[in-house]
Amino acid sequence: MTIIRLPNILSAVSEIQSRVHDAEKEVTQASEEWFSSYNLIPPAKWDDFVKERFGLCAAMSWPQGGKDSLRTGSDWLILLFKYDDLLDEASSNLMRDERGATKASKIFISAIADTENFQPVPYLPIATACHDFMTRFRAMSPPNVAKRFVDSITSYAIAASKQTGFRERNLRPSVEEYVALRRETGAVMTCMPFIENSLGIDLPDSVLQHPIIEKLHTAANDIVCWGNDITSFNREQAAGDHFNLVAVVALEKGLPVQVALEYVYLMFQSAVSRFENAKFQIPTLDPENHEIVSKYVEGLGFLCSGLTRWYFETDRYFGPNLREVKETMKLHLLPLEKCASRPFQTLTYTVIEY
Repeated sequence: MTIIRLPNILSAVSEIQSRVHDAEKEVTQASEEWFSSYNLIPPAKWDDFVKERFGLCAAMSWPQGGKDSLRTGSDWLILLFKYDDLLDEASSNLMRDERGATKASKIFISAIADTENFQPVPYLPIATACHDFMTRFRAMSPPNVAKRFVDSITSYAIAASKQTGFRERNLRPSVEEYVALRRETGAVMTCMPFIENSLGIDLPDSVLQHPIIEKLHTAANDIVCWGNDITSFNREQAAGDHFNLVAVVALEKGLPVQVALEYVYLMFQSAVSRFENAKFQIPTLDPENHEIVSKYVEGLGFLCSGLTRWYFETDRYFGPNLREVKETMKLHLLPLEKCASRPFQTLTYTVIEY
């Protein structure tokens, strides 16, 4: 059986501040009860859903604010990951159906962007859940924050549909193409408005569009996405999905997977360094804005470090082997799922001794 070793991304983010919101357990229970009311998870799979620990993910990502903002963040992460699963799981009809994914994305966007005119879709109850969530999100968000959230979701949904097109046509993106698309499909930008809500702030567009803030956004985005690609690689290759930075690097550069993992880890470390360096270049603003920008940047740190640490606190990526993987950073390569389509290109797994 093939064994691969994961780079220790936890050590790479050890210098970025992290903590867990005190209301994690209370919010987790409320979010899970809310989501269960839509009957989107079969009873036989409910325990597996609970073990994914999305409430903890929210509490690690946004530890700064009150319970209400944390609750909306927790609800959003559930919706985001479950929608993403509709497009990524081998058992899903949408994994390689760009037309179907595009239709789903239009409904998804409509439920978020046009809450007043939304009409429930019988075969897509997740859209109704999105509409309920968004109604509450708008009620607590300044108009600018709500608009940024909607814009980021639109970009994510369009990019996610494009990703299914690559799969449907058996196309392998270049590393450059993949990086550009992954910064949208990762949906990290949809998480940033929750930082503002948790802090009770509404940053001017001029601040968010400042080159240094944009550098911080890109670096934080890359930390989350490259870390996710490292930890989710095994799960995704088992689903016959090579739309992952590790696989893309391996195929483009002719590398065995173990070497590609180390290559991606260098990209991850570079993103951490870019984030840390940009923190010391925060623009000098008037005193009021400078204070809230500093808090926002702190929130970005919580977001990218919290998500990175959560990858090793959830069963989503390593299942019952979570504790062992966290301790050893080694895992057994999963076999191709029975319902998965065999990828059109083959990865190699030369094992490297440590």
